Amino acid sequence: MHKLFSLDHIQDVGLSGWVIGLIALVIPLFISIFRKFKNRKSVLRKQIYKQLQPLWERNYQIFIEYGPHESNDAFYDLEGNSTDEWRKKVKEIMLPNHQKIRDICSDNILLMTEEERNLFHEYEDHVTDFKSCHELNFLPNRTFPQNIVQIFKD
Repeated sequence: MHKLFSLDHIQDVGLSGWVIGLIALVIPLFISIFRKFKNRKSVLRKQIYKQLQPLWERNYQIFIEYGPHESNDAFYDLEGNSTDEWRKKVKEIMLPNHQKIRDICSDNILLMTEEERNLFHEYEDHVTDFKSCHELNFLPNRTFPQNIVQIFKD
């Protein structure tokens, strides 16, 4: 390696040969750095995805068990307490989970694709409506974007 930078070597191969030799050493270094960065980004995305999954799963489980949907007849039973239980779970678990999800995604927005950013903004609008519905009794107009649970999944 130290021969590459000697005057004898430059005189033997000429300046252009020396520059080509130097470039041949530098290009693999840049490729290696690029790959490490790309792998690092992929690893970070996987970590974020794993961090989000328990929050998505818990919210989904609460929605299926207590929430307003076609398969949950108990929610629409006026004599039962499912509606009250739903509201309690929303305020105590789902809204804090949504805030955690928003914080995690906002902190890592640069790791999102453009499509994921657009989906995240739809999700933020939904959460704002959902929160208004349960805190201020406004009816939400935006539904939950189903694909949001795949954000950061590679």
